[in-house]
Amino acid sequence: MIDARFILERGAFRLEVELKSNAPVVAIAGPSGAGKTSVLNAISGLLRPASGEIRLDGVVYDRPETGIHLPPHRRRIGYVFQDNRLFPHLSVEENLLAGWRRLRPAERRVGFQEVVELSGLGPLLGRFPATLSGGEQRRVGIGRALLTSPRLLILDEPLAGLDRQLRDSLLAYLMKLPQCLDVQMLYVSHTLGDLLALARDAAVIRDGRLRLLAAPEQLLDAGANGVTETVEAGLAGTVAGPAADPGFLCVVVGGDRITVRGPACPAGTPVRLLVPAHHVMLALPPLPALSVRNRLPARVAALHGDGGQVIASLDVAGQRLFADITSDAVRELALRPGVPVIACFKAQAVRLSM
Repeated sequence: MIDARFILERGAFRLEVELKSNAPVVAIAGPSGAGKTSVLNAISGLLRPASGEIRLDGVVYDRPETGIHLPPHRRRIGYVFQDNRLFPHLSVEENLLAGWRRLRPAERRVGFQEVVELSGLGPLLGRFPATLSGGEQRRVGIGRALLTSPRLLILDEPLAGLDRQLRDSLLAYLMKLPQCLDVQMLYVSHTLGDLLALARDAAVIRDGRLRLLAAPEQLLDAGANGVTETVEAGLAGTVAGPAADPGFLCVVVGGDRITVRGPACPAGTPVRLLVPAHHVMLALPPLPALSVRNRLPARVAALHGDGGQVIASLDVAGQRLFADITSDAVRELALRPGVPVIACFKAQAVRLSM
């Protein structure tokens, strides 16, 4: 559990931080230059706060008033930087083992083979960083951080600069980590879809202060995010089998079947479905005849935004889906929290990751 209340000061820059959460993934958002990386550096020990206190799992890491400052190498925090920072002269295997070997055997909560299998790095172990793609380098960086058996894993824009396919693949990988390896993650991104798909808690930097929001969906509120790109949701589903049309799969989401484009894979395979909000249409039950085959019963959880565009946050069997609609549609359908709707989207609109 992270519990941080501190002040950062550098010249004219001043940031008040209040962050307490035991959520598996905590997102931090805010405009460029607001101090997101500075917060990560303070928590990891690379920066000293001017005052306050930083605790992790009850252990005090910083308390300037009493002279406590635990150095970075003693904090058991894994840090994945934007630029990977792999050792160019070491193979992938040697990069992964760099931190693991410094731990006493009793301190190794995460196993080497466990990380290699989870991250799919087995075929790359003998290669060197210069021969890897951007996504492969990022996976090595995350794996190396995990092998320090951290109490907390810090990720600073881990998907920045990657193409869509690599982003989807790594996002699916990151979603597995908190449950598979029992590690809390602190995640910074400018991409709203990543934050909403991953985080259980979210904090935003605004007006020189970092504060937790009541729910990650509040990042959608006007002026609160400082993030970019299309809003999308990540729905967990299970493959039921091939669809009637070649190249498509039937996937079960919350008890309902939908059709998505994807490669053949065994029934029972868990998948993640990334659905952009601008492809989701809303209708009131009973649903009229439509050519759109994917229809999920949902309930309006919240409405975000102002002006002509509104993001509707939908509850689909306990999962979140988003719809980008107009304020006219909100009025005509009389949408408000609690109203039952049917979310409709085409099979081609969904991106599938495993």
